[in-house]
Amino acid sequence: MAKAVRVPVTRVIDNWFEIGGDGPFREPGQLAPVEGEAPPEKPKPEPRKLRTELYRNFGCYPDLDELTGASADKARLIDWALDKVARSFVQQRERLLDLVEGLVEEKLDEFCPERGHAEDWDLDGLKVALKEQFNLDVDVKVSIAERERPIIGEKVWK
Repeated sequence: MAKAVRVPVTRVIDNWFEIGGDGPFREPGQLAPVEGEAPPEKPKPEPRKLRTELYRNFGCYPDLDELTGASADKARLIDWALDKVARSFVQQRERLLDLVEGLVEEKLDEFCPERGHAEDWDLDGLKVALKEQFNLDVDVKVSIAERERPIIGEKVWK
């Protein structure tokens, strides 16, 4: 996963080093001086602004003390940020899967109640509800002998 985010993380950090972390993401060279004026003084990079950019771009909100310690060397900072962003992506994925699982369970409770008889389950209604919720066509048709919530739950996840 680190390879997939290396370029965007490196761009954010390069931007932060080039312009001092002042303002939103900019392309290199946007601090060109106005003709006839002295070049603008480059602001000192602030770790707090880099943390904000990492959060805004990747949903990663690292500890400010750790960030300050890692920001002395650019290569070390990139490796450190890649690790933090990758860990953040894993956490975000897990949270998203937990949310989706909760939504699926709610639909199963509504259309296939545990205390109800399997013959009374509304599988057509479940299919429509899942289509509305996730915009996916899910085949939840099973024979009467296979009508168990875990089996239907597995079909939804596939």
